Amino acid sequence: MESAIKRVEHLVIFAALIICSLIFFFGAGFITEPGFYKIIPLNSAGLEMIIIILLIVGLSVLGGLIFGYVLGPLYLLIHKYIIGRGMVYVIQDKPEPKKLKLYFKTFFPALLSVHLALMFGYKKEFIELCVLDTDGYFAPVLTILLFIVLTSFLSFSLFSPIWFLLDSGIVYSNRELVKFKRDPIEVRSIGSWYMNQLRGYAAIAAVLSYVSFFIEMLSWGGLGLISTFMLVILLFPFIISALGLPCVIILELTINHRKKFILKFAEKIGISKKVGDPLKEL
Repeated sequence: MESAIKRVEHLVIFAALIICSLIFFFGAGFITEPGFYKIIPLNSAGLEMIIIILLIVGLSVLGGLIFGYVLGPLYLLIHKYIIGRGMVYVIQDKPEPKKLKLYFKTFFPALLSVHLALMFGYKKEFIELCVLDTDGYFAPVLTILLFIVLTSFLSFSLFSPIWFLLDSGIVYSNRELVKFKRDPIEVRSIGSWYMNQLRGYAAIAAVLSYVSFFIEMLSWGGLGLISTFMLVILLFPFIISALGLPCVIILELTINHRKKFILKFAEKIGISKKVGDPLKEL
């Protein structure tokens, strides 16, 4: 428990430094510039950037925490009764690791967030007219940035239930299905199955979105403009990933409650057997 608290302390410091740096970088640089957005009642571009940063942080936490509890049981039900029909489900009783890598956990949710923002917010002239108080070359980027506030909430809401399932230790095996086949026995985590699907979609979709965005920009103007836009858009996944760290911190602090919640629901649908090593005991 003490080592877990120490890990969280390090992560809190790291996240605070990054978020404060981003707020200073974006806020201080534009603090005296007129505002970009009609829907934010401030006439300061810097303050608008700070509000957007804080909204991304807050909504990522909100989506990650609330929808982990809402969608976690749903993901489990779908897997047990639709995807994994006939599989054997157990709970892996694994001790807490001494070291935990959490820094890059938010990258794929951030990648999905940027993809969705590019898909729904790019080249939507009507939306730009409704939300922006400016036009010109950077209007699409400003619209995408505003959409990221919403899509970060959505992407963390979709990934959080997977983290719940991974932390719960629920695994499944096709042992019974291959009893009379030559197929090998496989043991896998429910959370990892969902994670592979969503990560794969996020990675492929993001690449296609970036390629489409680049092709569209070729018709806009010079190489300098294209390079500027690509640099800004390519940085978005890393920025959103950093802003999502508070969500990971809060989930880490609630690890015991989350595990109990998922395992209690799992028991209701017949998943209660605990094993030390699923590879040996299944």
